[in-house]
Amino acid sequence: MKRRHPIFLSIACAVLWSAIYCQISMAVNDRPVGSKLSVEEVLGVEEDQPFARAMQPRKFVFPDDHGPHPHFKTEWWYYTGNLFSKSDRRFGYQLTFFRSALTPEAQQRNSNWATNQIYMAHFALTDVDAERFYHFERFSRDSLGLAGAKANPFKVWLENWSAEGRQGEPLTMRLSANEESVAIELNLESAKPIVLQGENGLSQKSAKPGNASYYYSMTRMPTSGIISISGESFQVSGTSWLDREWSTSALGEGQVGWDWFSLQFDDGRELMYYQLRLKDGTADPLSRGVLVDVDGSTKQLRPSDYRIPAFVSLPEFTTSIIQNPGFRACNIVTRGVPGLKKWPETDMISDHLFVCGAEGETRTRTGCRPPPPQDGVSTSSTTSARG
Repeated sequence: MKRRHPIFLSIACAVLWSAIYCQISMAVNDRPVGSKLSVEEVLGVEEDQPFARAMQPRKFVFPDDHGPHPHFKTEWWYYTGNLFSKSDRRFGYQLTFFRSALTPEAQQRNSNWATNQIYMAHFALTDVDAERFYHFERFSRDSLGLAGAKANPFKVWLENWSAEGRQGEPLTMRLSANEESVAIELNLESAKPIVLQGENGLSQKSAKPGNASYYYSMTRMPTSGIISISGESFQVSGTSWLDREWSTSALGEGQVGWDWFSLQFDDGRELMYYQLRLKDGTADPLSRGVLVDVDGSTKQLRPSDYRIPAFVSLPEFTTSIIQNPGFRACNIVTRGVPGLKKWPETDMISDHLFVCGAEGETRTRTGCRPPPPQDGVSTSSTTSARG
């Protein structure tokens, strides 16, 4: 089969660390088992908790900033990609690590198990031709070598799942994960400079000072390696995307979550955009995006430049973008938040993009087939969401 060359889409949309935050917040605030948390609680922090906050732009230093920032409450390393075998069999993957601090400072305790840092990881693989979707998650603590992160040489891990760099090569990484009959061993390079999101890496999420994150991306990472499924191995190549954020408090009063997308186009450009959702259903004016050109130069995007959900229209593109997903996949129900569904997704798109989803669900998708179009146009009232 001859390989088609559509525009590629990497939607690294996820609930992110909501699950671990729910567990941690219940423990810290002594909430009754089974009680529910709002998104505002999950993504906020008590004013009297002295965690570090993202207050102003800072200088980024690599590989140091690939490593952990333990004085901030939360942090993630978020890898997604689209890969092909030599016979054009198509795969999408996600490998994500989340760190969450229980307290601003580590407390001295006479125990090898003691830590104030908790880690969660998600591993997902879509085998498009076989219409199979595999997903796994793990939780552990930063003690006894069970989980952790370090800067130089870079490594983040949870048991035998890991992402690590090479000494002296801050833009080169290796991913490794296996669970049951599924495994990946991938080598990632970087074809472009690191993109500092927002204002030189400070991504302001609400008007209140400190409701922000430090945020950078590696938007086009040539990828090669091995995917194994049920004893069968595939030599694969393609592209990946890395998203890195750390923060203490993100959402402000009146905000209830956000919708986030990253797209890789076959003309060498990339697009990231997110919409901060308000309680009344409108988009917060602080919603942002970025268009990365072939040479790595960037153009910042504001809400007037795009609309979510339904269609994305930019002056740089002659058409809107509508997604053509591969197949309907099973949803993930994370153990940390009963009833919370998510679909980590990587997808190809052609001329247009739409988003499919059920009303009110905060989720991500892998290969989710949208409902039949109505009046010739497929749209949805909700989007795949991070947050």
